[in-house]
Amino acid sequence: MSKFTIREAEDGLAVDKNNLHENNIRHPQLVWEVSREHARANARVRELTRDKANLGAQMDRKIREAATKLDGKITEKSIEMTVRDSSEMRDVNAELLAAQEQVDLWSGMMEACRERGRSMREAGELYRSNYFATDSSGTSQEGRDERKRVADAVRSQVKRPERIRRERDDA
Repeated sequence: MSKFTIREAEDGLAVDKNNLHENNIRHPQLVWEVSREHARANARVRELTRDKANLGAQMDRKIREAATKLDGKITEKSIEMTVRDSSEMRDVNAELLAAQEQVDLWSGMMEACRERGRSMREAGELYRSNYFATDSSGTSQEGRDERKRVADAVRSQVKRPERIRRERDDA
């Protein structure tokens, strides 16, 4: 089974306002893939946490057995430090941190998928309200309204020739 990657998930997040239908078709699959990888990452963290606990218990037992054979006294603190400072425990801790980072990345990706869903719903609402409607010149209604408003403002400020003549005659 091929593994879905963060890069593939990032590529799937883009919303194409001109292709909402296709976005809506692909969105559930994206959410499923991201959720599955998030669950895998969480399982890996749990597995490494269990391995870390088992390794610590095994090392603790070995240290105590060795101390008993040598009739030496050993403190809890020295056992704890020996276990913590061992190369095996450092390796497991490094793996655990990397796995936790993956969980965090997939958690963020899940939130991004939720936001993508909201964005697609909002874009759908805008389409239903003809927000993106264009005339034959390719101009949206908002663009036409803005052009009309600017033209009216310019007309009100520009003096027409007959108005200029009237003002000159009155002066």
